[in-house]
Amino acid sequence: MQSTKKTKILIVILALLLVLPLIKIKTIDVNAAENFQYMTSSTGQELKYRGSSEKVKGLKEYNYPTQQYRAAWVSTFVGDIPSFTSETSFKSDATTILDNMEKMGMNAIVFHVRTHNNALYNSNLNPIASWWKKVNFDVFDPLEWLITECHNRGFEFHAWMNPYRVNSNSAYVGEDYPEGHPCNDSSQILTSSSGAQILNPGSTKVQDFIVDTCMEFLEKYDADAIHFDDYFYISGVATDLSGDQKRANVDSFIKKLSDSIHEMNEREGRAVQLGISPSGIYRNTGYAASPSYDSNGSLISPIGSNTSGFAHYDDYLYSDTKKWIDNEWIDYITPQTYWGMEHTGANFYELSRWWSWCVKYKKNVNLYLGMGVYMPDSTGSSGKYWQRNQDEVKNQLLNAGIYEEIKGLCLYKYGSLLSDNTIIKKGVDLITNDYWSKRIPGAVIHRYANSIPSEKVTNIMLNGTTLSWDKQNNIYGYMVYQVPKGQTLDQNNIDHVMVYTQNTEVANINTLSYDYYISSVNRANVISTPVKFGQANKESYEIVIDNIKLIPSEITLDNELLITNIRSAYEKLSTEDKNKVYNIQVLIDAENIIKVYKDMKKEVDSFISTINKHINTNRILPVKDSMKWTYKNVDDANEYNISTGKRLKNYLTTVNIPLILEYTKNGYVYKQEVVFDLSLLKEGQSALIYRNDPSSMSKDHIGAHTDQTTYIGWSKATLTIGNQVLYIARDNFHKLTSSDIPKCTMTSCAGVYYNDSASNISFKLGDAFSTASSYGYLIVSSTNTIKTVSTDSSSTITVTLQPKETLVMVRYLDRLINNNPFSNITDIKVGTSAYITTYDDVVVTPKEEGEKVVALINTIPTNITLNDEELINEINEAYKALSDEAKQYVSNYNKLKTALEQIASLKNTIRLERETAIKALNNYVNFDNYSSTNQVEIKTIIQNFTNAINKATTIEEITTLKNQAVTKIDQVKTLKQEIEEYLDVELNKLNNYVNLDDYSLGIQTKIKQIITDCKTKLIATSALTKIIIDEEILKAKSKIDSLPTFEEELKDAIDDAVSELTNYAERYTYSKDNQSKVDQLLYEGMERLNVVQQIEEIEQILNQYKSSIDLIPTLESEVESMHKTAIKEINDYFKSLNLYETIINDENLMSRMDQVIKNGEVEIKKYNTQTRIDQIVNITKEKINLLEKQMYCEIKVNELQQTINYDSYSEENQEIIKNIIDSIVLKVENEITYEQIDNYVNDSKTKINSILTIKEENEKELNEYRDNIKNYINSLNTENLRTDQMEKINDLKSEYLEKLDLATSKADMDNLKQEVETKYDTIINSSTPNPSNDGCNCKTASAIVITLTTAITLLAFVLRKKK
Repeated sequence: MQSTKKTKILIVILALLLVLPLIKIKTIDVNAAENFQYMTSSTGQELKYRGSSEKVKGLKEYNYPTQQYRAAWVSTFVGDIPSFTSETSFKSDATTILDNMEKMGMNAIVFHVRTHNNALYNSNLNPIASWWKKVNFDVFDPLEWLITECHNRGFEFHAWMNPYRVNSNSAYVGEDYPEGHPCNDSSQILTSSSGAQILNPGSTKVQDFIVDTCMEFLEKYDADAIHFDDYFYISGVATDLSGDQKRANVDSFIKKLSDSIHEMNEREGRAVQLGISPSGIYRNTGYAASPSYDSNGSLISPIGSNTSGFAHYDDYLYSDTKKWIDNEWIDYITPQTYWGMEHTGANFYELSRWWSWCVKYKKNVNLYLGMGVYMPDSTGSSGKYWQRNQDEVKNQLLNAGIYEEIKGLCLYKYGSLLSDNTIIKKGVDLITNDYWSKRIPGAVIHRYANSIPSEKVTNIMLNGTTLSWDKQNNIYGYMVYQVPKGQTLDQNNIDHVMVYTQNTEVANINTLSYDYYISSVNRANVISTPVKFGQANKESYEIVIDNIKLIPSEITLDNELLITNIRSAYEKLSTEDKNKVYNIQVLIDAENIIKVYKDMKKEVDSFISTINKHINTNRILPVKDSMKWTYKNVDDANEYNISTGKRLKNYLTTVNIPLILEYTKNGYVYKQEVVFDLSLLKEGQSALIYRNDPSSMSKDHIGAHTDQTTYIGWSKATLTIGNQVLYIARDNFHKLTSSDIPKCTMTSCAGVYYNDSASNISFKLGDAFSTASSYGYLIVSSTNTIKTVSTDSSSTITVTLQPKETLVMVRYLDRLINNNPFSNITDIKVGTSAYITTYDDVVVTPKEEGEKVVALINTIPTNITLNDEELINEINEAYKALSDEAKQYVSNYNKLKTALEQIASLKNTIRLERETAIKALNNYVNFDNYSSTNQVEIKTIIQNFTNAINKATTIEEITTLKNQAVTKIDQVKTLKQEIEEYLDVELNKLNNYVNLDDYSLGIQTKIKQIITDCKTKLIATSALTKIIIDEEILKAKSKIDSLPTFEEELKDAIDDAVSELTNYAERYTYSKDNQSKVDQLLYEGMERLNVVQQIEEIEQILNQYKSSIDLIPTLESEVESMHKTAIKEINDYFKSLNLYETIINDENLMSRMDQVIKNGEVEIKKYNTQTRIDQIVNITKEKINLLEKQMYCEIKVNELQQTINYDSYSEENQEIIKNIIDSIVLKVENEITYEQIDNYVNDSKTKINSILTIKEENEKELNEYRDNIKNYINSLNTENLRTDQMEKINDLKSEYLEKLDLATSKADMDNLKQEVETKYDTIINSSTPNPSNDGCNCKTASAIVITLTTAITLLAFVLRKKK
């Protein structure tokens, strides 16, 4: 029964597991917002996802995020930055790169530090890269400098590395690979058939080495990320492995590195990211309208993008980046989505959508897209898709902007951003001056968002118009928000972002119109809680005074909001405080000027509303009295001549120039900008331009086709159909006066023929173009309507043009013009309005130029004032600019000459009046009566009014200005007035400096006394100054600041006690077990201290826990105890030995034993673990035991030595005896016994006794010598001798054998032998014949026998001696 129940439960669980992956997690609809549009191609067609009818969307207007990763790849390998030659050159090159990237609004750099198992940094594991072989890291570390410079600018530094790539010919390394580098081991390298090489991703040694390489880099450099691109496996290697095996090998490495980096971050409080930039396509699949996810938020469908192209999941890279995302092993991914929006196989919008689906629920993985800005310069097949659309960069940004998962972009590569290519330049201009013009921090690194401290900004202060705050360390920078008064801060509103800065101050602050907030940005790009700046330290009237000082001397309507806000703040003041605003007249004057300007603006607006702002023909712009036109941009004088009204360029499409309308009234000059369009188009018309770029048709338009082979040129004629204007190509518009039909030069552009004769003209279409087109033709009637529409444009067709009729032959390029009407020619209906317009080149004759100046002179008023000086001078300049021929046509020059003379006379009169007024102002006050600040203010008043007086054009105006200046000067306080007022204010501030209720009664008394003493001293000071007041007030405040509040007294006491308790025990002085005990006591003690309410409790708690900690032994005392026990054990062991009495009585032997024990004690004290100490104790015991046996052996050997008289032995035998004795010592070991040693000694003694002394050897030798001679005598021959001879010889033998026994030396024996030989010879040679002699010479025979016998005997003796 129970088994059945378990089975049912398992079935239910299994069913849930099968269903969960199919559950669709709710996704955010990107279309929910109204700010989107359908994206279109370069030809205006709506883009659709491959294989579907779903339209592609993008932002309608860019959304300007307030946090976004914006980066570029920078590499020496591809030429973005030169090789290192010197510190100066490197800094210059790198600074230029960072300056440019900063101007482009970027906040991160991906810098190549490892290309081919080399190092563009200081490494012990990898060889220096060849580009950096001149670097001396002991003198200058380029990378350390570059990273610091990046952080100083608020840039993230991503260290770009290629993990496996090896260069077989060592071109990219500047030295040999260090010992232990895998490149030194051919078994660790994989080589393809083409010779390309990588380290083996499947090798554990390789994986560990690359992890070590990354960690070594991060130990040495404060980088923000390790960044790998798409180089993993390469083509043609490890062909014996399956794809799954290869992916598993790369997975293993990524997981190891991920764990190592994340552990380091946790340990060191860092936020180093691991980022991957794979090729753009993970896997290829088909169209899917929406994604599906499993219960973990991992994408399960579609498994790949709706693309057709190289995918890195399979052959040959084998990198499963989706797995790394799903497991959140990486912190960001930057797929190389380099393709254009119109790419047919793999376009940007298919990939932006799939990758955003992939990371949607993986909050710890940021998605950044790689943009291929190099593509427009590429000659590859993919480049052409980028080259189609001038707005490719804009379109990609707008498409990416609809996905909240896309946290930024990285542009490949930096060098391409400097290209002159029009598409690239347009894209760079877009981000520099618009989309990325306001720098912002990078995207939040979510994995570390809660682990890296995010601290509020402190001590925000305003000094004049500069806001400052305290510096924070280890951050990227500060966000300063400027919020219009009355609005709530929205940190996601780019308009509220004033600046993202790395400084601790920002200028041009306007606190009347705006509120200011400041946040810090930490190394995880977390923006801290904004801190709002408040002006509590200043009185309200002081703020008004400060803000009035912000009013510029030259007022414009742009200052209206500032002035209105100042007035509003002023009206909120009390009557008393209003009287303290000494510079209120400045505000009143500014308000009057604003009123005048507003009235003048109404007049100007009314006049401008009547003006046609489209200058498509030559005309002088109208003016009213006291008005004139000037240029806003000087260069626009080359576009349009204000004086003559002549258009100086024929612009085909809209070109706007801003002109300034100046209106002078009662001495005030109001200026307003008015924008005019100089194009030939009329209002409501649109241009049809070949190549969709006017630079292809007119050199007045500078662009991509100017001076290029793609330039077409314009015929100075247009064809208008409805409201569309086709600019006819050069040499393709012909006015016919006969049947002689000229050919059209531009064969791909429309051919237009106009019958300018009074007769019909007939001709074949083939007369216009050598090749026919299939796009049809039109005929425009003489009444300016479409008469004929035909789709047949074969060469043989004959057309007849009546007078004033026009033939239009449609060609290939006409159908490529944006929004053209020719794609389907039958859409153009008969009767549609159409007409030809021709234009002349811009030419101005001398007479025309002269007449224009005549008209200008006529504008000079009859009653001239100095207000007319500028006008008269301009007219004079226009006259002087004429040629001599043109001047002849200026018939009213005398009027101009008279006007110039009148201006000179007026200027002299006014000059004298000005000088008098200015002199009076300069002498009006004695500056010694004013403070330096007010002296500056008075001088500023005088200077401002001097400037105004110098601009005045009437005596009345000069007098009025002088009187106004005197009034303003009178409002400036003297030094005495300032000091009196300042003292009152500062003493009042001091009285309210602190809240006395926050202090104990004793401290309150002290504070009151400090304030009283300060007042007394200041009042008694005669020569009082602001400096003295500030010093005394500051001293008083410092004294008060030094006094603690009741809470501070208690907190300080608690903090001191906590600090004392925390520092009481040094954790490292305890064992791990005792550290835990100490930590527990510290924790309990601090918990109790932090909740006490009375100071008296603190000492009691502190003493209690200190006493408890004192009872816990330190590691030192534990180790000392172990040392003592071990040393005692050694000494006890020694004492327990039953030593041989002779050893005990020998001081030398005992000192040796003592030394062994002392050495053991020294070794014991080197260690602090019981195991190691026990080992030393056992080793020392063994040494004591061995030494004991060695010393006993030495005693016995010495005793044996005493019994031996070495002098009685030969040297040979002495050596034998020594070897015998030495062998005794060699046999001594720990396990040997005294008895065994005794046996060894006795055995040796026996051996020694068997060795002959020198005397014994000599006796032995003498006896042997005697025996030899005896043998010789006994061998004397007696055969074949006479009887008497034999008897004599036998007697001779007996005699001399007896004598030999008595001989004591060899010499005696030799003499006896000689005597025997002589006597034997005598006997043998006796004359008595022997009857038995048979004629043999017996004497001779005997001599031979004796000689041989003697020789043999001696030889035997000698040989024996040698042996």
